[in-house]
Amino acid sequence: MKIAVLTLMLFIFVLPLHAQDNAEPDTRDINPYTGLQINDPNMFDRRPLLVKIVNAPAEVRPLQKGIPQADIVWEYLLAGGITRFAAIFWANEPDDVGPIRSTRLVDFNLLRNYRAMLVTSGMAIGTRDAMYANPDIPQFVVSGVGPCPALCRDESLVNEKQEYRLFGNLPEVRDLAIDLGRNPGTEPITGMLFDEAIQNEGITVDRFGIAYVNTQVEWEWSAEEQAWMRFQDGEPHVDVPSGEQLSAKNVMIIEDDHVEQPYVANDYWGPANFAFDVDLLEGGRAVLFRDRQYIEGTWVRDAIFDEMQFFDLDGNPMVFTPGNTFFNLVPRWLGGYQLYFDLAEPLQGTITTESVNLRFGPTIDYSSPYPKYRDDAVTIQGRNNSGTWLQIRDEDNILWVSSDFVDVDGDIMTLPIVRPTNEF
Repeated sequence: MKIAVLTLMLFIFVLPLHAQDNAEPDTRDINPYTGLQINDPNMFDRRPLLVKIVNAPAEVRPLQKGIPQADIVWEYLLAGGITRFAAIFWANEPDDVGPIRSTRLVDFNLLRNYRAMLVTSGMAIGTRDAMYANPDIPQFVVSGVGPCPALCRDESLVNEKQEYRLFGNLPEVRDLAIDLGRNPGTEPITGMLFDEAIQNEGITVDRFGIAYVNTQVEWEWSAEEQAWMRFQDGEPHVDVPSGEQLSAKNVMIIEDDHVEQPYVANDYWGPANFAFDVDLLEGGRAVLFRDRQYIEGTWVRDAIFDEMQFFDLDGNPMVFTPGNTFFNLVPRWLGGYQLYFDLAEPLQGTITTESVNLRFGPTIDYSSPYPKYRDDAVTIQGRNNSGTWLQIRDEDNILWVSSDFVDVDGDIMTLPIVRPTNEF
């Protein structure tokens, strides 16, 4: 069930707020996906490319190419608890992007949201059937291998599986799309709202993490880079060609229902007959991280051909800092994900009962291997929706304690909510 969200609709300008005045400004020199200056207004005559890029297992991440040139990257869950990227390329079109992987059902809704051309290695039979059941989709999909140089397997990677060898030359992919009779034209782009100044009230945070089922993503604020630096499964996520750690000016967490679908054949990789459909409709929880700030809000998308819009809890549009954005899509399931924070000013607490066991989740159903005793101090970084359970950091462990057993030095309802919204 979708949670209640704001239904306020408005036009999202694609220029920085500080550029607005009484005159109507020309937005043809502003990238609608980053808020940055562009030099060629003819770019508005082309569609963005939505490219599928592998992100697991860990040994394939050194093969990744092109991610730093993307305007936007979506990361979402696959069967098995790992994640994959769907990267939006518009301002930059590198000639070596990949490894390119297969389509998932959520890609069709991202394609619609960005009016994009999907670039993919292929898709399972059920996913293909879902594509052809929607006549608006196939004209915007470039799928498969070849002809080179558009989509080529790198045969020098002799020690890698075939599925990790496919790379794309994006200018050539555009030409291939025309040759295949795909729709190369553009549609009106609304984009997001940008300003260098913070416009929404937030909480200062130095580091935060997103724990998927079998993937742990962390982002750490860098004062030097003025950006969030990405870590995955405890290691810096490095772009090997440049030697630089992946970073983002903005990170947005989007929560939505993930509905299990029987679209994957029994012999396909991953659990048999198992896939997720995420419609990205109606709305739900959105959390924006920018400029060392955490801003809670909602996302709204009323129809499949609408673009997503973002609002803070007061109903004001969420404003991104100019630059690239990573979207982390998380499932609205019981226990579907967990956030954790290094707040600049966490709350402090003291255990008030003779002894209590800290648990791995916010109910007594979770195991409890770590005891605490009366007057023990705890640092509190988050809470469940109702504030009846508190998330604490105990060395490297993310643990929970009932608020009934802690004396806290502040208002626990000001803490970030770190569990899915269907948990109370």
